[in-house]
Amino acid sequence: MWLLLVADLLLPARAWQVAAVACLVAFIAITFGRTSMHVRVLSLVIIGLAAAVAITHREWTGIVAGLEPAVVFGAFFVAVLLLRATLDHSALVAPVRQTLAQWSDHARNTWTLVISSVLGSTLQIGAYAIARPLLPADLSEEARARIAESAVKGLSLAVTWSPFFVASAVATQLVPGVQVWQLIALGSLFFATGCLLAFLVFGRDLDAGALVRIAPSFGPMLAAVGVLVAVVVLVSLFTPLTGLKAVALVVPGLALAWLIVFDRASLRDVATRFGASLARVGDEMFIMTSASLFAAVVGGSALGAAIGVHVAGVASWPSIVIAAEVLLIAALGVCGLHPMATAAVFAAIPGLHAGVVDVVQAYTIVLAWTLNGLLSIWTFPVLMSASLFETPVRRVAFGRNLPFALGMGGIGIAMLAGINQLLRST
Repeated sequence: MWLLLVADLLLPARAWQVAAVACLVAFIAITFGRTSMHVRVLSLVIIGLAAAVAITHREWTGIVAGLEPAVVFGAFFVAVLLLRATLDHSALVAPVRQTLAQWSDHARNTWTLVISSVLGSTLQIGAYAIARPLLPADLSEEARARIAESAVKGLSLAVTWSPFFVASAVATQLVPGVQVWQLIALGSLFFATGCLLAFLVFGRDLDAGALVRIAPSFGPMLAAVGVLVAVVVLVSLFTPLTGLKAVALVVPGLALAWLIVFDRASLRDVATRFGASLARVGDEMFIMTSASLFAAVVGGSALGAAIGVHVAGVASWPSIVIAAEVLLIAALGVCGLHPMATAAVFAAIPGLHAGVVDVVQAYTIVLAWTLNGLLSIWTFPVLMSASLFETPVRRVAFGRNLPFALGMGGIGIAMLAGINQLLRST
């Protein structure tokens, strides 16, 4: 799919798009048996609803319109997984892998939060795999729980700004007018707010002074992440490519160039890790395809127009729309409904966002995704942290991160409402 997307971007032709959709359908069919039962049931329900709407309203064009964006997500996953495999074996990570046995519990919590946020911006949950082996094996149960909570909190803060997360990809795909640099700029404000909240309000288990001791080991990694982000932003600014397509097109080339020039010895290990990772993206691709299909079918049918008439009154209160969208996406995610599906439904309702500027509409998805990643026991960040740090999953989701998520959600919604009002008046 990635090669077909590149071919279509360089030499646009309908044949490339048809072939890519065929590959997508084949991939989903092959990996269907490997997807988790929860995702399988949810996706089949969403596809069934989409089929019912298509048959009732004879909206067949929405099926094709829904499958084509999902192809871009396939290429995006390829890019992010290759980047993760490359950095995981890179010498850039070596300075970070230092002993922490002599550090205090507060310093370890701080280190875990920072490493999960910095490395998580590109490695995502792979940052956990680096952090855990460096920590002492004989930590107490309470110390492990605090570190697990810090890991999830750090990774969630990375979601607020990084263009390499699915949240940003979904947001730019569902709100096409938004550029990746806009989400990064707005996200940086929310990242700073989250850090202040984490350290100043909920920082009893953190040691702000440890940031000074941590900083030197992060220099090379921060530089590499900065270059990656800068290239993606420049490509999205000076070409017609959206942030999602920019990541899908640029990142694999940069990763391969790095391996060939600086780390050729790791090529085989990276290829093995990359291949294994590809086999595990069935859940994400299945849910994204079904959500995209449903949104396109509903949005293009008479049902979408009818829903739009009923929500017209609510649309005149943009602050309520923003709050309701963030809270519902996050809350339903905690209940097990994937944020992709809920966000796609909201985006498909005509007229709902008439009073919300595009970048704020897109960031409601990112903010809701951040909150969902903090609290949902169904998400990989929470499950993986609980597993690696040997902590009950409910403690990770509903322990000390719960008040942080409530504070971040309340402040974030207020910030989005204020920014929306400011942008509308200018």
